[in-house]
Amino acid sequence: MPLLQIAGTLLGVARLSAQRDPIAVALGITVQWHRQERDWSEEALAYRTGLEANDIERIEAGEGSPSLALVLRLAAGLEVSAPELVRAVEELTK
Repeated sequence: MPLLQIAGTLLGVARLSAQRDPIAVALGITVQWHRQERDWSEEALAYRTGLEANDIERIEAGEGSPSLALVLRLAAGLEVSAPELVRAVEELTK
């Protein structure tokens, strides 16, 4: 089983749609993991990033196509470096 599916299963992402971009899904899993490690709600992360809670929900579900600006905002909000966030996404998509 690929690492992306294992991580999705562990975090409760039931089914990864074939229509979703694997990078977006990996980013969502990574964001959710970091958020939960800090015991933050989606609302708390939204506040820290200047996004709406429903935006965080969609990101964690792997919906959409993440931009560099979004990755930078998420990294800052999660208090991790952007390269660290990107490396985690890369590891999940190998």
